[in-house]
Amino acid sequence: MSARILTCGKPATRRHFLRRFFRRETGSATIEFAIFVPVVMMILFAGIEAGIITARQAMLERGMESTMRALRLGRIQPVTLDSLRENVCNNSVMLTNCRENLLIELRRLDPNNVALPAGNAPCVNRSEETVPAVSLTPGVEHDLMLVRLCLIVDPLFPTSGHGLGLPLDESGGFRMTAASVYVNEPR
Repeated sequence: MSARILTCGKPATRRHFLRRFFRRETGSATIEFAIFVPVVMMILFAGIEAGIITARQAMLERGMESTMRALRLGRIQPVTLDSLRENVCNNSVMLTNCRENLLIELRRLDPNNVALPAGNAPCVNRSEETVPAVSLTPGVEHDLMLVRLCLIVDPLFPTSGHGLGLPLDESGGFRMTAASVYVNEPR
């Protein structure tokens, strides 16, 4: 029937067909779906990403605390960057590429004049082959020690990092840091 109206050629029937076409409501739900679904999906993915980031941060802090407990009790010998990194990564889950992307700074603090280092903890730059130089001083009995960890983590969904306002580096990862202060136990 509509093909007959189009081929008719009369202006009145064309206007009638166009008026009927624009008054139809058969596709209105599709428009709403096309507008709202991307927004809802973006919010859903950002929520999942935020939950995973929170869980990874908790696992990083758990790994750091259990490693520092073993360190202050003298259970980690020798104290090297690799031995500390191995211990942190073994005591935490959900941290992808932990051994390659984790950097640990360990330094002694003067208890009479505590001066914390300025700036963020140093991180691994994944675009370079070299590892930044960090202070790794295990200290002796009764020393006040500062430990700072930095782990570069890739977002689960590539676009959610921008949506959550995460500062991404050149490789697309963001920094997760943890810090703690402890006193070496007497042996």
